Amino acid sequence: MTQATNWQTPSNPTGLAFRTNTNENFNAVGTLHKGSTAPTYASAAGFIWLDDTSDPIYTYKVFTGGDPTIAANWTTLFTVDRTTGNFGTSSSGTASAPSIRRTGDVDTGFWWPAANTLAVSTGGTERGRWGSTGYVAASGAGVTISEIAMTSSASAKGNIYSGTYTPSFTATTNVVVPATIFDMQYMVVGDVVTVSGVVQVDPVATGAVTLGITLPVASNLGSFTQCVGTCTSASGLITGIITGDTTNDRATLSATSTTTSNVNVAINFTYRII
Repeated sequence: MTQATNWQTPSNPTGLAFRTNTNENFNAVGTLHKGSTAPTYASAAGFIWLDDTSDPIYTYKVFTGGDPTIAANWTTLFTVDRTTGNFGTSSSGTASAPSIRRTGDVDTGFWWPAANTLAVSTGGTERGRWGSTGYVAASGAGVTISEIAMTSSASAKGNIYSGTYTPSFTATTNVVVPATIFDMQYMVVGDVVTVSGVVQVDPVATGAVTLGITLPVASNLGSFTQCVGTCTSASGLITGIITGDTTNDRATLSATSTTTSNVNVAINFTYRII
């Protein structure tokens, strides 16, 4: 601790007392009144105190006036790790008043809306955010992205990710459930899902056939037009379209078959996550 014992020079000190007091005060000033308790002799706003309570983390505080023994009268400016030099700010900040900003531009900079989350604002409005799970959100300049995660483990609406899934089938008209089921791939971009793969269609009669196909990501379809695509076999024996089944929240393969033999049919469809 390098705080002064007598911050004010005593009246009519001896030469030794004056020198001792002066040296002590110079040491206190030179170390910013370092100590684990506030300097009780702080007498004016602007007094700086280097709080070493959490050594090696030093906290720089400024006195705002009043009683120096009251913690609320000291505002934390920043922290520094004396062993590494790492700098920190104690304020989380807000979109309109970010913690780290340029002098004269008080509403543009970086701030922390939550633990392990970093945000950036311009003009007092949040423009981007990096979350604790790796997602990125952005807005402004005519574009708004609610959430992006560049990993296959992402699953929330608004992410960008891809994967594979094993669909389930419901035999509806003139078909049976496929004996062989192939995995299909899908990609999610925002609230739009694109699915492609091969389905083994096994008709029991020629003519119209329909087959229900589960979705890789639940949608809550409100219209058949919110899920559309096409299907066709290499030989052209089975061709048709894919539409949405709002009752069962799945895709429906509706096709015309000229054969009663099972045929591998390529399908591709896109739907919205509602």
